[in-house]
Amino acid sequence: MINRKTVLFILIMTNIWSCAALQRVIQKPTLKFTGVSLKSISLFEATSVFTFKVTNPNSMDMTIEKVAYNLKIRDKKFAEGVLDKQVTLKSGSSEIVDIPITINYMDVFESAIELIKTDKVDYNLSGSVSVGPFTVPYQEKGYFDVPKVKIPFL
Repeated sequence: MINRKTVLFILIMTNIWSCAALQRVIQKPTLKFTGVSLKSISLFEATSVFTFKVTNPNSMDMTIEKVAYNLKIRDKKFAEGVLDKQVTLKSGSSEIVDIPITINYMDVFESAIELIKTDKVDYNLSGSVSVGPFTVPYQEKGYFDVPKVKIPFL
């Protein structure tokens, strides 16, 4: 008679083996950062959109299940989250994935004077995209321009 531990061990090993075998047959999707753009702006905040191109090299469709992100601005943790965004990647094709993040100026700058005097801000965006049985990590560093809003009394 087989005990519970043996059955559990066999089930776990079978699951691990089947995932490993599946990853050898299916190729890992690729991820390429294509840029950051400004979606909207106001006196107190701006929404930036970080854009990625995800490519499926396989002969079958795959689904992007979620996109996790962690944004640092000026070396400070600023925003993190998960977009539960299901996107179908057709076989042998690419899809664009946008990560919109709203940035409140006063969360980034110590004062309004510092904001006015600053032209560029450095960012570090990292995370992962879950596609089928894969988790594809990413990390992008760069700068974006600080939008200038005309303030009548300054």
